Parts: sequence; C-alpha cells; structure tokens
Amino acid sequence: MPSVPSGPSFPVLSAIEERLDHPGARGLAHAVVRAVRDGALAPGTRLPP
Repeated sequence: MPSVPSGPSFPVLSAIEERLDHPGARGLAHAVVRAVRDGALAPGTRLPP
C-alpha cells in the first residue's frame, strides 16, 4: 500500500495516524474518535477521501 503523506501539511492525517492502532475501518473509526476526544481534531472536521 502506498504511503500517505502526513506531517505539518496534513494535520488531520497526522492526528489520525498517531492514534491508529489497528488497520481497517474499525481501527480508523477508533483513531478518529480518539483524535476528537484528545482535542487534536474538532468535531465536524472534514476528513480527506
């Protein structure tokens, strides 16, 4: 799988990637929830496709 750019240019992806413990949809959903709960993402933040 190709690498997705992250870092300062992609703060949404970085916030999620830092919290991603398991691959797949469930792991992604949990990472987004943790990012919102931690204050790294605001509720309603648009996610990249």
